[in-house]
Amino acid sequence: MGFRYHPQHPLELQRVGRWVHEAESILEIGSRYGENLKFLAAFMKGNRLVSVDLPNVEGWHDQNAVNELAAVVMTLNDAWYDVHLIVGDSHTEDVLEHVKKHAPFDVVFIDGDHSYEGVKQDWLMYGHMGKQVIFHDINPENGLGVSKLWAELEGDKEEFIAKGSSMGVGKLETRL
Repeated sequence: MGFRYHPQHPLELQRVGRWVHEAESILEIGSRYGENLKFLAAFMKGNRLVSVDLPNVEGWHDQNAVNELAAVVMTLNDAWYDVHLIVGDSHTEDVLEHVKKHAPFDVVFIDGDHSYEGVKQDWLMYGHMGKQVIFHDINPENGLGVSKLWAELEGDKEEFIAKGSSMGVGKLETRL
């Protein structure tokens, strides 16, 4: 089994919960096992969620990741939510076209490819679909490309990195 879910700092989760509490719809890019998807569902006002994930990426997912994510989606759908799972690479036109069928969104949560090129591509392809975009892992201390993109973005931004956390979260208001 590969890398397993690494829990977000509780204070960062609380901040994200406050950011999404009025959301009727959320797009999550990078859902892995579905833990953050469940969290987003629990805090949002509405019930429409779209999850995009590329399972079994070497060094990231174990072979059961897509099954666990599908089970989370099924559980949420059984509990009033309208969840759509799109399995594939968020950087492809095919996945983009599937997501467009459900757009626009109140929130776009980007937690997929953490390389600079990958997160920038997710931002350019999906960021305009949400009233606000939340980025995961913005802390520059973690060495991921998300922090570089986060530093480049301009606009109405809010960030939170809990003391001792290597992750951090950032929210950007857009002009949807």
